[in-house]
Amino acid sequence: KLMDFNVEWNLESEKSTDNALYDCIPPELVIRIDNYLSFEDSLHFQISDDPLDCYIISTKSYIPKRNFLERNLNTVFITCNKIVDVMMIMKDIGSLQGCSSDVPQLLKETSLYQRNGYLGYLFTKIPQQMIAQLKTVSLHVDIMRDNLTQLCFPCPTQDLLYSIHHLADSHFETFTQVYS
Repeated sequence: KLMDFNVEWNLESEKSTDNALYDCIPPELVIRIDNYLSFEDSLHFQISDDPLDCYIISTKSYIPKRNFLERNLNTVFITCNKIVDVMMIMKDIGSLQGCSSDVPQLLKETSLYQRNGYLGYLFTKIPQQMIAQLKTVSLHVDIMRDNLTQLCFPCPTQDLLYSIHHLADSHFETFTQVYS
């Protein structure tokens, strides 16, 4: 089911009796209830090039994680205004070059070799008031290539350069990890 702002409800296979009642509440009511519940000061946010890995999760274990579609990213940022931890998970199986010179609209239009990389894309989407409350931002990239002729490729430096030039003096912690 999709919530009214297109955040997908994620029902996990193993449910405890503690959250069984909460899971029975229709998603539309969960949104209304969330307006009155404290998410403490920590709400975790994950975005990925895999739609199944885009979700928000509270520190309270009885609130299930909720998937969302990347096209609804702006609405998620507006609705979930207490996000303090952001994680990007990317599986880079694309081209070795940067994408077009146009500003990417979706993660799949972005590349490790695009100017400012994935982090640059993310920070064009996050509202300034949310950046002010961030505690951690992390990027995890798994580089995969289709065949052995692509084993040698240039070192992806765009996210590192973005971190050095734009995030080094930030009040939050940053972490970038690229696997090949």
